Amino acid sequence: MPEQSEIILINIPFSDLKSTKRRPVVVISKNEYNNKQNDIIVAAITSNITSKDYTVEFDNDDMKQGTLPKKSCVRADKIYSLDKSLIIKKFGVVSDDIMAKTINMISEVLSKPEINEKQMSSCVRSINSGNENHCKCTFTDCDKWGKCCSCVLFHRTKGGLPGCFFTEAAEKTGNRDVDYFIKNVGVPLKETN
Repeated sequence: MPEQSEIILINIPFSDLKSTKRRPVVVISKNEYNNKQNDIIVAAITSNITSKDYTVEFDNDDMKQGTLPKKSCVRADKIYSLDKSLIIKKFGVVSDDIMAKTINMISEVLSKPEINEKQMSSCVRSINSGNENHCKCTFTDCDKWGKCCSCVLFHRTKGGLPGCFFTEAAEKTGNRDVDYFIKNVGVPLKETN
């Protein structure tokens, strides 16, 4: 069973789905997900190191297990969900530090969208009340409580997510950062002893 942080060789389909190419990837999906699903979520690895945005460089000093033929980088902007049957072999495990940097870089790729004033005011006017019976946020004194659109727009323009995206325990912390969501709800880092 593939585990988070493992580097595996996998047959990645080309976008036309007519052929594949063997490529190294790092498993970014959490182990719980990997054990329950037929797919795994991975990020591409390349040894073609050029100055690209959204990459995390690493070398043999950053490996928990295995060795690399040359310095490489994880492409946080090249994420795939692939069937486990495409796995050819495992050949290493990246360090917790590289995994954390990768997750943070993925968070940066997914960070807040640009919302203009016209879109914001239109959305707020169209859906600004009536959700009080469904609001899971424990911060009931908030002026956006029960006003889903206002809440989502507020948190996204601040670079975060609304409380209803989080588990009950995570929501109660008040931390609305996308990084916190990814680490504690989405694709958390593997726990270390």
